[in-house]
Amino acid sequence: MKKYLLGIIGVALLSNGYQRSSAQGAAKPTYMQVFYEGSSWLSGRPLLHYSPAFRGKTDELVPEPDSTKRLSPGAFLFDGPAESITTTSTTTTIAAGDGQLPITYVHGQNGKLRPETAADRQQARAREQARFDRQLNLVAARATLARNTLTNALNAAAADGWEVVQLTQWGKQDGLVYLLRRR
Repeated sequence: MKKYLLGIIGVALLSNGYQRSSAQGAAKPTYMQVFYEGSSWLSGRPLLHYSPAFRGKTDELVPEPDSTKRLSPGAFLFDGPAESITTTSTTTTIAAGDGQLPITYVHGQNGKLRPETAADRQQARAREQARFDRQLNLVAARATLARNTLTNALNAAAADGWEVVQLTQWGKQDGLVYLLRRR
């Protein structure tokens, strides 16, 4: 019985040593970093950088529609605003005396000055709100484009056997670095 027990222990020790030596001989993991510029990346510049190259690419340039391209920080720095706002009417305010409220005049469609009405103020607020909503929608569209590009890149990496092992913020705003590993 002792021989039988010693034999089982011996086989277990030998197989454990074999597993340890085969694990040490396994290939070392390979690492890749994906640098994500964030939704405030400069238009015409890469959104993603791969180190080392992924599928033969070191950078990922995102084609961007002209509507969102003008919201890129680079558009303000290098090109100036792509859309300028022009005013079609001017406002003139004349102060009234004796504690009365000032009277505001606007140019009418015929070009002549007329007193501003409540409807004029409401239309001006509606135009301003529409302009604000349009800008917010374009910012959201640009952020969605950046997120979708990052998601597609990470899904492609996962399909090739890469797994994310670490995520770190870099840069001043919303830049991220993904550390990926493949065995």
